[in-house]
Amino acid sequence: LFGIVNTGTVKNLRVEGAVSSTANYTGGIVGKLQTGRIENCSMSGSVESTGRTSYTGGIVGGIGTTGAVVTACCNGAEVTGSHAGGILGYYSNTAAIENCYNTGTINGTTRSAGIAGQLSKGSFSYCYSIGQSTHGICGFSNATVTNCYYLAENTKDAESAPGGTAAGYGVITDPAALLQDLNAEGSQNRFREDKYNSNNGYPVLDWQLSSAIVSIPVTVVAILGDVSTGAVLTAQPAGAEGETATNVQYQW
Repeated sequence: LFGIVNTGTVKNLRVEGAVSSTANYTGGIVGKLQTGRIENCSMSGSVESTGRTSYTGGIVGGIGTTGAVVTACCNGAEVTGSHAGGILGYYSNTAAIENCYNTGTINGTTRSAGIAGQLSKGSFSYCYSIGQSTHGICGFSNATVTNCYYLAENTKDAESAPGGTAAGYGVITDPAALLQDLNAEGSQNRFREDKYNSNNGYPVLDWQLSSAIVSIPVTVVAILGDVSTGAVLTAQPAGAEGETATNVQYQW
């Protein structure tokens, strides 16, 4: 979508489609973020770079200077490159990735993982990946890790440690326990239950529920008014858990 972002914030974007490039930096949202912030963005489809050295990410391919933040983003696209990650392809210095998740397949020939192909320094916090990848969270990193989890059966090298000194990655046991861990004390409480099963039962981000177009079934209909000849009666439907019902039809 954006080749290079020099500074500022990119937020509230949902991109669907195929991104293909021969450039060094390729991302579903931003190819290279020089400095700044990416927030509340998602990518679905595919992101691919065929360059000899290609830094490819579902959200951002690479970062230029220290201090960048990627927060509350998710990737469902298939990502392919030499350094490939569901959120970030590659950065050799300090950045923060927080409250992000990946469900897409990640194909990296050099370094490959669900969240980042490589993030040399900085932090991963409250992230998870259930997509197919070589490593769960990061292919190479010396960053600090807080409450980050991966699905072992979808991770090719689940038994081997990725490169770097980063440690503390956890294995997902079930969606309910994962949700608790992602919203643990100290977190920003950004994850919610997948009540509409849009993510196979795994936690989704708060903004995804507020922007989702979903069908809420009618669970009860109250008839308001006095039953008498000539009276006007009103049907008042209610959805699950008190939410406003959609796709309401009446038959008298």
